[in-house]
Amino acid sequence: MNEYTIFYLVFSCVAILLLFVFIRAILLSHEKKRTNRIKELDKISSVETSTPVKNHLKKTKKIAVKSIKERFTIFRRGLLLIFILILVNILAFPFMGKMPKTVISIMVAAAAVIIGTAARPFIENFIAGVVISFSPRFRLGDTLLIENQYGTIEDISLTHTVIKLWDWRHLIIPNSSMLNREFINYCVNNTYIFAYVEFFVGSDADIEQVKTIAIQAAKQCSSSLKKDPPQFWVMGMEKDGIKCWVATWADSPASAWETRINVRTAIIIGLQKYGIKTSLYTLKAEDFIPGSSLKG
Repeated sequence: MNEYTIFYLVFSCVAILLLFVFIRAILLSHEKKRTNRIKELDKISSVETSTPVKNHLKKTKKIAVKSIKERFTIFRRGLLLIFILILVNILAFPFMGKMPKTVISIMVAAAAVIIGTAARPFIENFIAGVVISFSPRFRLGDTLLIENQYGTIEDISLTHTVIKLWDWRHLIIPNSSMLNREFINYCVNNTYIFAYVEFFVGSDADIEQVKTIAIQAAKQCSSSLKKDPPQFWVMGMEKDGIKCWVATWADSPASAWETRINVRTAIIIGLQKYGIKTSLYTLKAEDFIPGSSLKG
């Protein structure tokens, strides 16, 4: 073994060791950030409801933190295994010239075919899980609207993502599919939402009175933020009525859900109190033709 070979082996080992320490430090930093964020969350459900589970928020946080620690522990162990394999190959490289090239080529090709065929789904989801773990697109505790399903990310494992829907059902999506789906994330930079309610009134309604009722309903909602006054807009003038929006700020997706419900209820009560008719579809004779569906 000449001096060049010794230098190559020592330099390679030191470089691999430094790279391993650097990547491990990055993993620990990301794990700490994800864990601290979960611990600081005041709300972790997509909808504020009473639940049969005691200390629901505390238990959900505990599960989320455990999920993060387990996932990053597997990353670190996998990283160690990969670097050991790389180190072994580097140490063996100077001696590979003594082995027949044909044997080496056959071994590499056979291993690639076996691993690629048997473990393709797992490898795809595993790689996607690594990408998701470091991606700012979505994190544990984020509230999403995906494929018309509204819920909170409860767990991100190495192979799949679990979304707890607003009614406590669980949507399980493979990580490789999760990366390719479009969705709305309500918590990317902050959790504030401009919660709006859409409703219709008759074309003969006093729009100023409607505005007063809607603004008052939003102001009196206990789950809305009081920093900015609610906004009211006329969004359309249809032949059957006037489309209105009223909007107010909420500090989280769960609060926005509750705000919309409370504001709708208050608007209905207010409109009924002052005898303001909403825009309703009037059934016509052709709607009752056998085999046809009701319109509107």
